[in-house]
Amino acid sequence: MPAAAVVGAAVVGGIISSQAQSNAAGRAASASERAAQTQATTTWNMYNQSRADLELYRIHGGRALQQLSELNASEGLGQYEQAISDAGKYINRAEGVQAQGANALDKLGGFRFADTENAVNALGRFGFEDTKAAEANLARFNFADTRAAQQNLANFDFSGSQKYIDQLEGLNFDFQFDENDPVYQWRQQENQRRVEQALAARGGYDSTAAVNLLSRSGMELQAQEVERQRQAYSEQYGNRLNQLSTLYGQSTDLASRQYGQLSDVAQQTAAREGAQYGQLSDVAGRVAAREGAQYGQLADVAGRTAAREGAEYAQLGDVVSGTNQAFNRELDLYNLATNQATTGYNIAASNRNLELNRLNTLAGMGQNAAAQTGANAINAGAQLVGISQVNANNQQNAILQQGAAQANLAQTLGQLPANYLAAQYYLGG
Repeated sequence: MPAAAVVGAAVVGGIISSQAQSNAAGRAASASERAAQTQATTTWNMYNQSRADLELYRIHGGRALQQLSELNASEGLGQYEQAISDAGKYINRAEGVQAQGANALDKLGGFRFADTENAVNALGRFGFEDTKAAEANLARFNFADTRAAQQNLANFDFSGSQKYIDQLEGLNFDFQFDENDPVYQWRQQENQRRVEQALAARGGYDSTAAVNLLSRSGMELQAQEVERQRQAYSEQYGNRLNQLSTLYGQSTDLASRQYGQLSDVAQQTAAREGAQYGQLSDVAGRVAAREGAQYGQLADVAGRTAAREGAEYAQLGDVVSGTNQAFNRELDLYNLATNQATTGYNIAASNRNLELNRLNTLAGMGQNAAAQTGANAINAGAQLVGISQVNANNQQNAILQQGAAQANLAQTLGQLPANYLAAQYYLGG
């Protein structure tokens, strides 16, 4: 191939490549500018839309701020504050009542029942001296003569009659037949002798009839003798009984007369000393009645004094109780007034706070909307600046690329003679 053809082909290829590169850079710059313009328009439209969306909140927030600046925080609360202040009159009245109650309480604490104490002391000093003296005289009266006479009666000895009683109690009717009685022995011998003489005279001394006769005669004699001895014993017993009874009666009569005399003396002595004791008792009774009346008068005085001072003390107590009730009543009125005023104040303050919160909320919303609008403006501006910066960079790059392409073209054209000579050299032609 001729050197001129080789060099020409190379030049034409370089020129075409440089031109294509320059054209591509131009088209890229135009495309970048159009994209940047579209993006900037979109960003600006989005900003305007958000501004329009937030405008209502900003307007209401502005109105709320205006209302907040015109709002008096204490408006409508003054009447309740005045009512709370006016309730202080109850405290003032309560303090006045409390001062009266304190004065009455001081009097109540200082109340000493002095008159009652003096009356009671006078009552305590009343010693019933005359009554005690009369009672002492009465106590010292010991009925000495009466006791002596009664002692004589108690010491009276009935032993003189007692010995006859003992003998009478020891006297028993204890009859016993005495076969050895001399009279009975003699009569028995005489009876046997007469029976034997009679039997001997009839010649039947040793017969059975004689034995029976002797036995029957002896039994009859014994019966007679028993009756005789019994009658004799009975006569002796009766005489002894009568003798002891007579002696006992005489002794008893004498003792009774002596005991009666002592008893009369004891009764007379007791009557005499009883009369003396009665006189002393009467004196003691009259003295006790007199001093009892005096004590009753003192007790009546003490009772009336205690009743009077008790009434005075009760009156002071009523005053203290009344002042306490009045104090509590004033406190109740104060509490009622303050509670009502406080309740009204709290309700009004709560309503005012609700209004403040509503306005603050609206103002906050307006402020947030304004801030958001500002932020959106800043963001949109930053985006537009970014878009412009990117577009400028793209334009600068395109210009640089075009410049590089043209530089390459110029270089290619500038190297054309050298390339031609080199092709001639190497290709021989």
